[in-house]
Amino acid sequence: MINTKFMNKIKILVISGLMFFSGTYLTAAQAAISLSSNLAEARIVAPLGFTVSGTLSFGQIAKPAVGAIGTVILNPETSTRALTNVTNVGAADTNDGFSLPTYTVTGEEGLLFTLTLPSAAVEIKLSEQAASVGGAPGVWTPITGSGKDEMNITAFTSFTANDANPITTTTRAGLIIGATTAANEYKVGATLTVASDQATGYYRGTYTVTAQYD
Repeated sequence: MINTKFMNKIKILVISGLMFFSGTYLTAAQAAISLSSNLAEARIVAPLGFTVSGTLSFGQIAKPAVGAIGTVILNPETSTRALTNVTNVGAADTNDGFSLPTYTVTGEEGLLFTLTLPSAAVEIKLSEQAASVGGAPGVWTPITGSGKDEMNITAFTSFTANDANPITTTTRAGLIIGATTAANEYKVGATLTVASDQATGYYRGTYTVTAQYD
């Protein structure tokens, strides 16, 4: 005959064990819960824009006397040209076509950017222009083997309204995107060196100016 009291004790023990196990499970599940107050964020700004108007043109000049070295300096502060050992060809600089380019930087107002000019000499080559086709100007092609057929442009400088003098460092960091177009305009000048045995003709080449956010 089964002892009823004994069976009831077993049931109580089993139920107590289940309750103990259940309590342990709930405690473990609660320990895995975590709360976080960390914030994910981002700022979107206007892209940097960079445009240029005008050309770095040293104009029309007569080369120096035999044995001399000539220079043509374009000043970005005054938009003027200084000649040494070379002479202007034209009436009071009116038809020789010298000019200085202006670079305009646009972007998110108040952010900083860096303007970089060429740090090494830029070579321009004696070139000839092909005949026009359908009214469009022909392509300029460098000429070689004609004596002194290249010239170097060096000492690039820049100037903006906030500068007291032309800046000779080729890398300018910490510049600020201003609220107006005028505040973001940078004029660029440089120095052209002309030898006495320079071949006559048109010289052309390219150089690079860059702007990027700091």
